Amino acid sequence: QRQFYAAFNPGAIKQSMPEYYFKIGEALIDKGGKAKELLVNCPEAKKYQQKFQSKKHLIKILPKGVSFSSDIIICETRLYMISYSENNISATEIINNSLALTQRVLFEELWKRI
Repeated sequence: QRQFYAAFNPGAIKQSMPEYYFKIGEALIDKGGKAKELLVNCPEAKKYQQKFQSKKHLIKILPKGVSFSSDIIICETRLYMISYSENNISATEIINNSLALTQRVLFEELWKRI
């Protein structure tokens, strides 16, 4: 996808799948595209933001105390949802215009308030 929105926990990714910690940011640099990402406030989030923040890759860190251990990536017609736990990683892809639109609208409203 050329443009997406995401909300994720960099600390959870680094712990569960360290090889993916910088993968999306690096792919945006290598292949182009645009993104807006909301990150759980943790040391890994600050490092990720410092490394990848740009005009095409906008990153905001959520307020302290807001935490979750799953990710959502919102594209034009698809949602990708990933859940992390100590011994399990689960993921699903949903292809549905209406659901993707709803998530984009909610994301943009949250983005404006942070």
